[in-house]
Amino acid sequence: MANIISLGDKIKDAKQKKADLFKRRKLRALETFFFGERQLCERCHIEITPPHHKSHSLRVPYLFCDICAEEYVSYIDRMQGKENHELYWQNDIWMDVWKRWIDYRGAVDYYVQSKEFIQLRDELNFPESG
Repeated sequence: MANIISLGDKIKDAKQKKADLFKRRKLRALETFFFGERQLCERCHIEITPPHHKSHSLRVPYLFCDICAEEYVSYIDRMQGKENHELYWQNDIWMDVWKRWIDYRGAVDYYVQSKEFIQLRDELNFPESG
């Protein structure tokens, strides 16, 4: 009789394991948006050693390393018609890459503000982004 396993306990254990797995999955989803946000360049993902310097300006709304910040400013300048011919690699394809990246970041920002994502963040007691 000592080898009898309670079916109720087995079901309870299985439910707990499933709940734990789901919680870990939700945490990973949040970490995708929050992990390294203060340490990595949002575009190229290289590590930025605090305090981030040049990239923290009113012209650059993202957390960038110095190189990506300069490229972003060049992109904005070029959008405003200020083209620097010395920067020959900043061609139409380069402009399209930046436009697509900015569109992607806008989509991510929009998603992070959705009621479902906010509910997920609140359930897991994660701080607000930004």
